[in-house]
Amino acid sequence: EFVHSRIGDYAGIRNSTHRLTMNVENNVACELFDMIDDPSELMNMVDEQNEKERVQDLSEQLRIHSGD
Repeated sequence: EFVHSRIGDYAGIRNSTHRLTMNVENNVACELFDMIDDPSELMNMVDEQNEKERVQDLSEQLRIHSGD
């Protein structure tokens, strides 16, 4: 189950463990946070190599839910 939102040029999606934000103008993910281990959203993991698959999966879900 996902929750999604959009503010201006940015769209977000959240599942039970992570939140991803994407710039919809250029289709680039700019934030990924682990909502369990980092609920204050202090460590952006979007560029971490071990999170690439999660970024891709959540980005695809965001595109599906936003109708793009």
